Amino acid sequence: MIFRPRQKKVLRDLGLFKFRTFLAITVIAMSMTGIGTIAQARYILTEGMNQSFHITKPASGTLYLKSINPERLSEIQTVKGVERAEGRTMLNAKIQPATPGTKPDFRHWKALRLYAMDYHQQSMERVLSQSGHWPHPGGGLYLEENTLKSFHLHIGDTVWVETSNGKRRKMTITGTLQAPGEETTFLTKTGIGYIHPDDLKLFGYSKRWNWLSYTISGNKNDTQKAQDTAIRIKKFLEDRGIRVYSTHVPEKRQHWAFDIVQSMTIILEQLGILVFLAACGIVVNAIQSVLNHQTREIGVMQSIGATPRELSVMYFSSVLIYSAASLVIGIPLGLFGARCLTSFSMEMLGFDASTIGFSWRIIVFQVLAGIVLPQAACLWIILKGTRMSIREAINGSREQRKALFRTLRGGSCSLRLSFRNAFRKKARTALCLMALTLSGTVILSVFSIRSSMEKTNQNSLKYNQYDIQIHLKRPASIHQIALALKTVPEVKTFEVWNQVYGNRLRPDGTYSQDLKIYVPKIHSAFVKPDVIKGRWLQPEDKNAIVLDTYLLQSEKGIDIGDVITVDVNGSHKKLTVVGLIRKVSGEAASYANPHLLDSTGLDVNRGSLINIVTTHHSRDEVMMLTKKIIKAFTAHKQSVSSYRLTSDMADQQEARTDVLLIFLTAMALLILTVSAIGLTGNTSLNIMERMREMGVLRAIGANDFQVFRIIISESLVISLAAWLFSVLLSVPASLALTYEIGEALFRAPLDFAYAYSGITLWFLISAAVGIIAGWFPIRNCLKQPIRNVIASE
Repeated sequence: MIFRPRQKKVLRDLGLFKFRTFLAITVIAMSMTGIGTIAQARYILTEGMNQSFHITKPASGTLYLKSINPERLSEIQTVKGVERAEGRTMLNAKIQPATPGTKPDFRHWKALRLYAMDYHQQSMERVLSQSGHWPHPGGGLYLEENTLKSFHLHIGDTVWVETSNGKRRKMTITGTLQAPGEETTFLTKTGIGYIHPDDLKLFGYSKRWNWLSYTISGNKNDTQKAQDTAIRIKKFLEDRGIRVYSTHVPEKRQHWAFDIVQSMTIILEQLGILVFLAACGIVVNAIQSVLNHQTREIGVMQSIGATPRELSVMYFSSVLIYSAASLVIGIPLGLFGARCLTSFSMEMLGFDASTIGFSWRIIVFQVLAGIVLPQAACLWIILKGTRMSIREAINGSREQRKALFRTLRGGSCSLRLSFRNAFRKKARTALCLMALTLSGTVILSVFSIRSSMEKTNQNSLKYNQYDIQIHLKRPASIHQIALALKTVPEVKTFEVWNQVYGNRLRPDGTYSQDLKIYVPKIHSAFVKPDVIKGRWLQPEDKNAIVLDTYLLQSEKGIDIGDVITVDVNGSHKKLTVVGLIRKVSGEAASYANPHLLDSTGLDVNRGSLINIVTTHHSRDEVMMLTKKIIKAFTAHKQSVSSYRLTSDMADQQEARTDVLLIFLTAMALLILTVSAIGLTGNTSLNIMERMREMGVLRAIGANDFQVFRIIISESLVISLAAWLFSVLLSVPASLALTYEIGEALFRAPLDFAYAYSGITLWFLISAAVGIIAGWFPIRNCLKQPIRNVIASE
């Protein structure tokens, strides 16, 4: 192939200035990698979540009830609005590995939701078989895939399974499945298992359903119709003597992890902008350096007839080659990064996106961005550099500007020189400072978000001032409960609460989904809620309620002082909203004084929810005490439906926030890498443009260490200046991110806690980056003889 002179020069420059070529291609490739990773990760997560959600054929709502015969399903389908109904059995159970010759250890039990259903007859809330064979009668146990990994079990293992009625059986794990409609074990710390309905008799249960799912006719996205249908089904069953414990209608037909993925998306979008801005600054620096070095060449080419247009096309062609090479590197790396970033998150969130390809729209956007943006970033400096006069270009003269810090005094001569050199190229230094400042802002924000999440979690744990919460199958009198707990000396104190479910009657006559309402004792010391707005319950309150902020997502417009009507056991109660509280983990719950129970048929001196404080607080000790407490209730003819440890709630909260922190850390490392490359390139370009200066310093007696100190000090000045700016900017950035993440997850901002320890750590990182960025370029300079350095262009 025959090249024209301009083409030859472009190709010659690429090989002649290898470092500049490498720097330009690397930074553009890094920015394209960042854009591709962020955009493709968002696409994979969103599409994978939606696909998994629709594969399950989600129900319009579910009801948890005492039990019904399977034959009742055909009757329920006659209720107005019901298209189809399906039942299954859900048991509260626990599981642990079965070691031959040993009995179960109470400390090793892990919570398990055990479902009994026929895999081949599921029409909604479907589960997907992954491996093994679905259990036939007497055929074993199927575990959700995430449960198998979280509990460190394997197909073929023998395990103990014990249900809430105390029946215990050994079972063999025969396979795994995916249950996209269920929160994963990683987040809830509760396993998910399935057995054949005929195996219910192994645990002393008859083949009756206590979990009812239904779909509505017509528009499946009509949430209000789904809620009205749930009320009608509940009334239909209660009229026939079947007790309904609770109903649940999803606020929107969306995956349960929608809020988590949405908060991830917020992070990805904002950090993606920062990565892009940092990379653009570095690209401009690299191209500016090329033009500065070739100023005389531009003058010579003009003198032999080259027009500004031809010169511009030539340098734009160089930028185009940089872009093309960087896209070849950046697009595949972005696809790989997106897969790495999402693979762990998908495992934690329980959906499979392996069949989700990459978005070609994003790839096209990357190509356009990779070509157009570098050209646009370099437009001004190329047009300016190719339109100077021939005399200015050949003489290498420029308009002289007053140097910053010209009158700087104090300190050694070498340090003053370092400080002035750092800001000699003001535009280049400003772009490098911008990249490093953005990097530091992100990293300090990550520290602050982690601190804010920890503070929020700690405040939430103060919410529950007890070690164990016991839920009885039937309410018992306080006297009966006290007699049972008196036999366990490790029980320090306890308090009996009532728990009721109600439905808000809206002004338009429609009903809300179930509201769980706790009725604690007046002046209860067992709850210290995190009140976001308003106040907590007072003894004089008769018709007051405190709502969880999460409920505001479906019951929009409610504020302090509003009076709402709540249907509790058929009694319409007008309650004044006096406070809004935030609960980080567990179900959203509201609180009311015992006056709520008036005229509802419930006895304030009886309850089914028992909060217990023990003399020991470690998890193992509390688990052993729980065993004693359950035995004590059994001996007093009280059946325990379920129990919950406060320590397990802390683990659940940490698991949910870990997902976000993984994303934050990954993006912080990405932008730090981009910025470190930028500082190294900035220092290298400064050294190459001042090679003669380095040679003169060595010629007049400066040793290698003194020259090294000048360059390292120059690099440190920039990195530490960026550290200072990032500290100042990190406060508003952290506030904004913690607010948005809190709103996405909990419908309330996180409790802000600035991470002051991060300032010290980022100072050390900034210093290390500055030293490394100066060490690599100056090392090569000091290896060359003084004569060669002084003679260099």
